[in-house]
Amino acid sequence: MGLPTISRLVWTVLAIMNLHQAVGLNYTLYPREYADIVTNEEGVCVYAYLCHEGVLNTDGNGLVDLRFGDVCEDYFLRCCSKATPCADNQGKCVPNDKCGVNKNLPKYKIFKESQDCAWSGYTCCPTTIEPAKPVKPTKPGKVVTTKKPTQAGVEEPEKCDGGKGICVREGQCQNIHGVGMIQERSSECSSMDHMCCPLEAAKPAEPGTCDSGKGVCLTRDKCGADPDGVGLIEESCARVQEGNFGECESEQLVCCAQERQQEPTEYNSRGCGYRNDQGVVFKITNNADGESQYGEFPWVVAIFSELHETESKFICGGSLIDPEVILTTADCVKSFRSRPEKLTIRAGEWDMRSTYEPIAHQERGVRLVKTHPTFKQSSLVNNVALLFLDDKFDLTHTIDTVCLPPQDFVVYNGDVTATGWGSTPTNLTKSQQILKSLELPFNQRSDCERILRRVMRKPLFKLDESFLCAGGYPDEDTCRGDAGSPVVFPVPDDFQNRMYAVGMVSWGVGCGKPGVPAAYTAVGKFRDWIDGEMRKEGLAMYNYDYMKNDD
Repeated sequence: MGLPTISRLVWTVLAIMNLHQAVGLNYTLYPREYADIVTNEEGVCVYAYLCHEGVLNTDGNGLVDLRFGDVCEDYFLRCCSKATPCADNQGKCVPNDKCGVNKNLPKYKIFKESQDCAWSGYTCCPTTIEPAKPVKPTKPGKVVTTKKPTQAGVEEPEKCDGGKGICVREGQCQNIHGVGMIQERSSECSSMDHMCCPLEAAKPAEPGTCDSGKGVCLTRDKCGADPDGVGLIEESCARVQEGNFGECESEQLVCCAQERQQEPTEYNSRGCGYRNDQGVVFKITNNADGESQYGEFPWVVAIFSELHETESKFICGGSLIDPEVILTTADCVKSFRSRPEKLTIRAGEWDMRSTYEPIAHQERGVRLVKTHPTFKQSSLVNNVALLFLDDKFDLTHTIDTVCLPPQDFVVYNGDVTATGWGSTPTNLTKSQQILKSLELPFNQRSDCERILRRVMRKPLFKLDESFLCAGGYPDEDTCRGDAGSPVVFPVPDDFQNRMYAVGMVSWGVGCGKPGVPAAYTAVGKFRDWIDGEMRKEGLAMYNYDYMKNDD
């Protein structure tokens, strides 16, 4: 279904590289060019879920709001201000000439060494400048000289402990040298919220170990170079028990991995049919047009046919039932039985027009097309086919298999979930940009047959046993381009949100007519045939055969 766009010309396209999110999935943003923006701030085009409330959201814990467009060309990107918090929220990223403090002073070391503002010409600047030391009252007639500030509005730091230390806020001492404080509360500091922190230390204390020796206790700014805290084992060594700060002695320390975790090279599948209804990496909001979450249905694939050597066309959808086998409808691929090499399968797709999805999709060729031997083109009876690929897909968080129901499995009631990139009932000429997800009511065979007889004006029409029916809501329906895409239903008595592919989009009388359901290939009628064809190709049923997982 078409994505509503509301153009907001706020920022110009800028660039940032190597933003990462510590979710077990690392990715790199494509560079963009820098430019000034109309608000006299600067912005950068980043993944939408990294832009939160107008500034960079470096931990990635944001939502993608589908209501708004942006000037960053690609739907998946947002123009986000570089004026993001830094140095554990004690500072803000600003242009170098806008900071106005002498960062060579020891009290600003945390800001000078911060790596949070990685783009050219920016620096981490404290959000509040410490007030000047109060001047004691003097006797009348006595002239008092004050130290000349090193920079406008900035005083030299207050000395303490006979000049061996400086007065800083309590939370900053550990960050300067990592060796603690001279006194719990030094009377030498004029402000009660300051402490005396050493200027020099003979040797910093060895960091304590944590997480059973897998990490060490460090200050946050010393745990990894990236602003998102890649390498963090625990966010802040959270209290294990009340009054206990875990394995690190101070609240200001975090348990940091001794070696940065690498991007996982292998995805360990838990089995077929796991639906990611909260999305992968991020979650979208305002998906009023039925857009699915990113990675929600990892088994849905897009099937393309070759037009020219460098051009292909999307023709229908399908389901991944094995790393090298696709289930789809015979009507979709019947023309390619003698030329399977003209087909390309894409898995891990979500937004057809975006090249900025965090996990790259994969493409494979087809070596063999098998349609059901009794498939009838005129009536679409037994509308089922298998595509055997020339290479396996690598299973990832967004590419995995769906479970197939046992032979003669029947849906008795409830809603089924249809997916696909096809057009919408309100716009038959435009395909869906983002993979859609529709909850459709299941229709009993007798009710469906009666309705179809009436709307088709064929009183003797009989709905073949190879079909099931669903739908009937006005303007909510599968449509052109959805053929072959899976219709799923929860596995009975499974509490882990696992799914059976019970149907495939096949045919209907128009799209989205009130009270008129559509017909879907009943996959449960073909389980024995699918198993038999898999055996002929020397393949097992393991990847689509449901096995209860109790973990």
